[in-house]
Amino acid sequence: MYSGNSLLAKAIADKFGSAEGSDCAIVFYVAGRDSGEVGEDGIKDEATGTAQKARKVERAVGDPLPGHKFVLRCISEWFRAKIDRWDGAGSAGGSTGSPTASGPVELRVSLNKETDAPSARAAIGVGYTGRVQADSMREVLRIRCQGAYLQVDGCAAACDEFITARLQAENGSSSSGAGVDAQDGGPQPPVLEFFSAFKLFPADEPSFAALLASAKQALVRHFRDTLVVLNTPALKKQFLALPAVAVEALLESEDFATDAESSVLLLLAAWAEGNKRTKSTARERLCRLVRLVQLGRAYLTFVLPALAADFEAGADEDLPSAWFPISCMEAAFLASLSSAGSSEQRELREAGGSMYRSASPAYSGAARPQCVPGGGLTFDWSIGEQELQLALQALRPGQTSYLYGVFAGGVPSISASGLEWRPKIALMTGLKNAGVYLECSLPTEYDVEGSRMATTAVGVTRLHSQLTVHRWNNGVRNNAYAVIFKQGTGLFRLWGALGNPSALSLRAPPATGEAHPNPSLAAWADYLHGGKITGSFKLLPPPAV
Repeated sequence: MYSGNSLLAKAIADKFGSAEGSDCAIVFYVAGRDSGEVGEDGIKDEATGTAQKARKVERAVGDPLPGHKFVLRCISEWFRAKIDRWDGAGSAGGSTGSPTASGPVELRVSLNKETDAPSARAAIGVGYTGRVQADSMREVLRIRCQGAYLQVDGCAAACDEFITARLQAENGSSSSGAGVDAQDGGPQPPVLEFFSAFKLFPADEPSFAALLASAKQALVRHFRDTLVVLNTPALKKQFLALPAVAVEALLESEDFATDAESSVLLLLAAWAEGNKRTKSTARERLCRLVRLVQLGRAYLTFVLPALAADFEAGADEDLPSAWFPISCMEAAFLASLSSAGSSEQRELREAGGSMYRSASPAYSGAARPQCVPGGGLTFDWSIGEQELQLALQALRPGQTSYLYGVFAGGVPSISASGLEWRPKIALMTGLKNAGVYLECSLPTEYDVEGSRMATTAVGVTRLHSQLTVHRWNNGVRNNAYAVIFKQGTGLFRLWGALGNPSALSLRAPPATGEAHPNPSLAAWADYLHGGKITGSFKLLPPPAV
């Protein structure tokens, strides 16, 4: 197949912006209004009290762009119509094409605002060269918009190819969370940059729909699952900065994984807290994407009812606590539906279907992909030696003091199953042992001003997990204490803890007169290594049903 003359293509590309051979000038302008003569339908001048008739004015933006009518006719239906109108009717071209006393025909391009001029020039450049010259996703989307306005053939396809290449390059650079430090000074990942310019997305354009679907897949690859977002501070920061359209893309995706649906609701609660100005219609659409019927007993019995009570109490006044649009009766219906057997569920769905929109994703029984692998998901934690020493020195007889483990990156707790989990060690004077516990608490994202959640939430839950504390012997690590909290046993109270009060055996204190570099830490010598006590917290996958 004949692919065209590359020399001719290069010659045309070289003509872009060049006065050589130019037979027209493209003038970009913005229209405005200015006060003129006094008229009956005029505008009153506040200074003089007289009426001023507004008149239209046109203001050129930037220097004229040298054009070539033959090329412009070939690359743009918009320019073809203007040029043909001028060539066929002389000055009848009016404001869109007219001769000047000292130069070629002017092809006038009206813009909405001055900042559109660079994108319009670049869109014409795509027609000449076939290449997109842009430094950002936002810039290329602006070029795409102007190319559509000027009907530049091939501009949309070239822009889509440019965007796709950027998204694929990001996918090849990292399996998840590429560029998580972007908001701390580095470049923003292309997929986040793309969605940040969502206001430039064209509506109802089939070719862009395919590109948008590809971008949504890239977004899911970037964030991957709820746990990695909730427990990676930089990635969570990126998520909280997403526009509603991007959050919607994640929540509606069948590839966005989670450990439990309660983590999806927690992630949305975190986003809603930081995006209070979101329109109620958009917020409701996001909330209905949480598969509420799959929340599990803990959330269905104390989180969802509290959210419903907050909404009913504060929706009319648009209170911050009334962010999740659900009634108390629907929350009760969901709890009943979730615990019902298959035949009872069918009856409930039929009875309440029209009342509660049971066809929405909120009532979907399809589980999301499980993000906890078969071997579990491990988070290392530690307690600093200095922190331990200060706590021991401050300890008084009969007093119990707790030291909390801190996870990698300074993360104070791990989010899982929609709750917060922290390991802690219990210290008491005069004992030969120390306790080790795993504490459960309600995430601060639900501690919204005016909410009943913080004051009335009472509940119990289970978490299939393992808590470990390390012992060190000549630089070799082993487990001093390890406990598995099985899914079928051991109930955590909200703001409570499970563990063993005698988990760690402590060394006897140094004898009187015996030299020791730090007597208060002598009992903990088996557990200190590299200036800290270390351990791990492992999330285990749900047991097979």
